[in-house]
Amino acid sequence: MRKVEELKNIGPKTARYLLEVNIITEYDLRECGIEEAFRRVFFRFQDELKFTSVYLYALEGALMDIHWNDIPQKRKNDLKVIFKKICSK
Repeated sequence: MRKVEELKNIGPKTARYLLEVNIITEYDLRECGIEEAFRRVFFRFQDELKFTSVYLYALEGALMDIHWNDIPQKRKNDLKVIFKKICSK
């Protein structure tokens, strides 16, 4: 199983944030799910980072092995709802 830093859309900083919340491999990300992965990163780093829905797109694209721009618009809309739900807490 690939390490998160080997996944598409996951750069060094994002990989570091995922590692800090115990998401180390592609398997960990799949098991956790992108919503929970984002929730963990957001609540750990919300005082240090500015988040946008693109963060969720990147995680989704990583699991689909596609660039986040290629995610269908319907799914992006779903991810925006998830983003707003998590960030409003």
